[in-house]
Amino acid sequence: MFEAAVEVGIAAFLAQREAPDEDVQAALEKTGVEPWLAQRLVAYLPIAFGRRLLPGATLSELIDDGGTTRRLDQDPVYVAAQERVERAVRDEVSAISVRSSEVAAANSALRAGSKIEDLAFSPVTLVRPLAPAGDGHGGVPSPRDAFVELLAGHGYPVEAPLSVDARVFPRFQERSVGVQVDFAIAHPSLAVPILLESFAGWGDTWRGAIGQSVEKFEYSSLHPLIAGLLDRAACADQVEWERLEHPGGPFGVVFSGQLVLYAREPVPNLGPLVDSIKKALREVRLSRAVHALRVYVCWKKGEMVACEVLLDNEEWQEGEELAAAYAWPRTDGVWGSRLFLVLVPAE
Repeated sequence: MFEAAVEVGIAAFLAQREAPDEDVQAALEKTGVEPWLAQRLVAYLPIAFGRRLLPGATLSELIDDGGTTRRLDQDPVYVAAQERVERAVRDEVSAISVRSSEVAAANSALRAGSKIEDLAFSPVTLVRPLAPAGDGHGGVPSPRDAFVELLAGHGYPVEAPLSVDARVFPRFQERSVGVQVDFAIAHPSLAVPILLESFAGWGDTWRGAIGQSVEKFEYSSLHPLIAGLLDRAACADQVEWERLEHPGGPFGVVFSGQLVLYAREPVPNLGPLVDSIKKALREVRLSRAVHALRVYVCWKKGEMVACEVLLDNEEWQEGEELAAAYAWPRTDGVWGSRLFLVLVPAE
């Protein structure tokens, strides 16, 4: 539940490296993190990241929270922080561990001549007792949980051989927050071990930004994935099927609506471009597995600023050349569009 919150906490520390903990917590609360969760992120992340630098030392699993002693792993926020440390990069560790009281004590002992393996730490003592934990996600919803709930809502629980995940890449902006969410799905029918679908979101709060990313994923990608991987009869009122004749065998092509980005007015229909891309796919060697194709374009003041055609997570040069050469109408505004297709072996 708190994996996204931990990412937001890391981003807050990186954005305010020199700020005191109180300012980091205030920045989190300003962007919609509930106080009880913001306090835990500021308290737990330095502990978890600092311990990455203390291999060989004897560390206590207890914490003194306002005179109450309990185990660190009793708090799911700390557990999520501890799990995240396993894939932390050097910059994250150095920026956050410097706030750890255990690291500070270890550095003093090492300068005095002690060895790391001789150090034994007492329970961590919090300067400020933690507020009682609230219910729910604390203002930072988990897109992984949302992915699982969306599938369950359509009658498809996540169970073997299907597995899903979602990772959040947050950033603080001048007057808002933004996220990129990578939704990952693994299934033996896929041509790649893990298929990724990425969506950005913006808002005044993390709830809004992450929610926007989840909504885009649901509209653009969820239903073709369900129909293409789990049940070809599913989501009949939300997807369309076409047929693609291919030298290696025919495919059914399933897709849902064209996702319009940045613009409120109508944007060009991607249908004619997709027809050209489908013809070009006949020249691509495709295995008899389920493949995924993503088309994304963005225009600003009459110039194309983004053109992306991905086939099974990889850039497909021929498709991007077709998209770049397409007869796009020139407009002065900003608009983007995205279409996701799943190719399923057919008879």
